[in-house]
Amino acid sequence: MIDEGTENADDHRRTIDFPANSRPTVHRTGVGARGMTRRARFDFPSFYAALSATVKARGTTWKAVSEQTGVSQTTLSRMSNGRQPDAASLTALSAWSGLDPVDFMPAPRRAREPIAMVSKLLREDPNLDRAGADALETIITAAYDRFRRQGEDS
Repeated sequence: MIDEGTENADDHRRTIDFPANSRPTVHRTGVGARGMTRRARFDFPSFYAALSATVKARGTTWKAVSEQTGVSQTTLSRMSNGRQPDAASLTALSAWSGLDPVDFMPAPRRAREPIAMVSKLLREDPNLDRAGADALETIITAAYDRFRRQGEDS
């Protein structure tokens, strides 16, 4: 559990980044975080504008979006007032709209990890159940790690 600390006049808050293959890094963000690294922020207003444009272009209603995505009408209403949705709602809305939340981050994109892409593809395969996808991912990851290490030593 991360200690949020006490609020002070500078209104500092702590956030955690989990870079691949490393320990979490804690950054202070907020007003008065002088000299501290600021994390790139998700541009929610632009995401919401693009989502709203998608709803309008498809000639549908927010009620229909709620029914089709499972995101509550209350969450959609809060979003229209500038409140960011939880991760599950953002994921559902992104899948429905075809919008990629990464496109709304000001930071440059990093290359995808090959194993993460393989894992995603295995879990999307309708011919595999979860146990089969897990087993194949374990086998592929072990082989990948083995050969990748050999390539680094050469």
